[in-house]
Amino acid sequence: MGTLRRRVDELTDPEAGVVRVGAHVTGANLLIPRAVARFTADRPRVEVLLREAPPEALIQELGNGDLDLLVGRVTEHPSTSRLRLVPLYREEFRVVAARSHPVHALAEVALKDLVRYPWVVPLAHTPLRDELEENFRSAGLTPPGQRVESGTPATLRTLVAEAGFLALMPESMAVAEPGLQMLELHLAGLAQQVGILLHSDRPLAPNAELLAGKLREVGEEIRRELLVTVPAAVPPHDAAL
Repeated sequence: MGTLRRRVDELTDPEAGVVRVGAHVTGANLLIPRAVARFTADRPRVEVLLREAPPEALIQELGNGDLDLLVGRVTEHPSTSRLRLVPLYREEFRVVAARSHPVHALAEVALKDLVRYPWVVPLAHTPLRDELEENFRSAGLTPPGQRVESGTPATLRTLVAEAGFLALMPESMAVAEPGLQMLELHLAGLAQQVGILLHSDRPLAPNAELLAGKLREVGEEIRRELLVTVPAAVPPHDAAL
């Protein structure tokens, strides 16, 4: 009923209303701020509510009608099987450490060199966590025992920058963090499609559709930027936007 009331209000006054967006860590650093800035320039009276939470919580809220759309990692996974996925750009997850971390002194970094350090790891039961642990197991290693599980970007950055932790970070985010440095190590399967996740049976209201258009526009720009700055790590893709 709350969703219905919001939609009726928007039809009454298309220049006002609220758009509710859920954000995974992966979509919140560049894509959403740029798209929201363009959206609010066109719709200054529309309020945008951003909600950051673990993917499973956001997917449930999308299904309940509490969110209009999600922005984040687009992957074929049981949790997303009932959603409509709109990929925007592809980038790699990289292992990052503080610039002063001793791991940078190694002549060549291998996964076995990283097990003894503390890690900030993705939330359990997410594709990214599964893929990280599979990399360790494939190398005959046990995943790091000293770890903090977090899906909050601020917590991740602080632990890496100030407490000697290692972590995974999207490449577009890592290059924008002045206190952090990527390791010369590329892990298998840790590339992501960033995009929009939509309810498969519920069409977007006009303002949410406009914001989705801005997300597609900015996503294409980020895709081109990544191709220029990191062509070897981020191959082009032909997914329709």
